[in-house]
Amino acid sequence: MLVFLPAIASAEENVVNADSWNKKITYGFGMEYGRRIVLTQSQRPNPDIFLGSFQVVIPFYTPPKNRFIQNISVSPQATFGTLISPRETIVGFELPLRIHFRPSGRNRFFADLGPGINNVGHRDRVEVSGRLQFSLLGRFGIERRLSEKSSRTWELSGGFRHYSDGGTHRRNQDFNAIMIRLAINF
Repeated sequence: MLVFLPAIASAEENVVNADSWNKKITYGFGMEYGRRIVLTQSQRPNPDIFLGSFQVVIPFYTPPKNRFIQNISVSPQATFGTLISPRETIVGFELPLRIHFRPSGRNRFFADLGPGINNVGHRDRVEVSGRLQFSLLGRFGIERRLSEKSSRTWELSGGFRHYSDGGTHRRNQDFNAIMIRLAINF
């Protein structure tokens, strides 16, 4: 009987730990670096993209008795940055949905997918067609708590970004990038 007590305590800790991840609005700061994917011969060489972001994660749905998904959140974020080689600034707002998977100890996986709207300022040359750009964001990552009792987490994720003018200009020069992101959430 005494042999099973540590296993029961451990299972109870995981339940408490999983609940402590739930129903909490968090905010965070992140930095992203990416490399353009050239899809056609007519596109220019690969410029780098560097973005900073401020995000708020607001849980709004917790599925009952789901073994894999812990909750679903909306994660509005403001982004600002630059395309490094052509020196074009990017300022935008994105509204992805975030699916949090069940945590395992101090780690929890997540997936983001959502649209955005951006203003691209042209300095040296035009890399995209027009200042108004729509974006699509998709990424998969992991959050890690700094300690068992802390709500502060580090976040590491990888994914893609697609920028396009949505057909508002005759020449729709899109921009696709593979991104890596590091963030801290409070």
